[in-house]
Amino acid sequence: MTLTVHTLSEGEAQSRTAHVPDIAYAEESFLLQEERYGARSEFAGIYRDGALAAVIPVNYFPGKEVFSVHKDYTKPYVILEGDIDWQDVVELLKEKYGVAYAELHFVGTSGKKTPLSAFILELAERETQETIWAQYHKKTRNEVRKAEKSNFTVRAGGKEMLEDFYRLYKENMRRHGTPARPLSYFDDFFKQYKEKCGIIATYDGDTAVGANFFLLHNACLRLAFNVSNVAYWDKCVNNLLYDRTIAWGYTRGVRVFDFGPGLNSDMSHNKFKLGFGAKQIPLVKYSAGSKWHALKKWAANKRHALKIRVHKLTKRV
Repeated sequence: MTLTVHTLSEGEAQSRTAHVPDIAYAEESFLLQEERYGARSEFAGIYRDGALAAVIPVNYFPGKEVFSVHKDYTKPYVILEGDIDWQDVVELLKEKYGVAYAELHFVGTSGKKTPLSAFILELAERETQETIWAQYHKKTRNEVRKAEKSNFTVRAGGKEMLEDFYRLYKENMRRHGTPARPLSYFDDFFKQYKEKCGIIATYDGDTAVGANFFLLHNACLRLAFNVSNVAYWDKCVNNLLYDRTIAWGYTRGVRVFDFGPGLNSDMSHNKFKLGFGAKQIPLVKYSAGSKWHALKKWAANKRHALKIRVHKLTKRV
């Protein structure tokens, strides 16, 4: 078996991937990578013995690094069934793009497991409110019922709700002692995704007490941020948010709800996501490059972690 990697033409990429329910395959994702990080993007075709076997989105920095996907993860779109050695693929990508380092972060394949997993709920066609509800754990259903008794108002919208979301986001970051991203960071999502970027929020009167910030592509909804007022946790505000986000998305054609990544060690949050019927899927990594490059990336991550820790300690003083 011979593996090769080639760039797909724009037309072929569109015909092959137009229906894939994964935000990494969206044109908006490519535009955001360029706007935010200066990365170039395209689709790479993985050929097995001359036949197109799989497609992956690629973000790359000429002469430096290539990723699928930069600072995120994806699932390869497999066209021909059969084994693909993704470690061979990452080596081929490094060679094709002439870079010092190549890295793939995938869900749904075997490989070197990372400390992270994705939590994904897949729903069938012709589900009803009752059949979706039946997939929740009993405790989750009870907590949604409890939240409903608080008579929260739930609203869905777009950029007009960004200020409410951002206020909650800053409160959450302050509570964790983590530097908050600027408002422009979230503006960029709306700039690129437009109506495919949205917010669902719960209100106590006129005050937002919880919000989900999400992205849409085809039949996929990626939950990018979930934030809430800690004073409302005992009222199960987040349970209501997830339930209403699922209901809102399903009626609009969403069948894949990606609740985002989580640390495998974070049992509490993971159990919460699993309570809505999601499956925990390990996030795996393939990489190719010099040990020196890997050491530099490790050191950069350590510096970033130290910066956050110092920030937290400073806030406590």
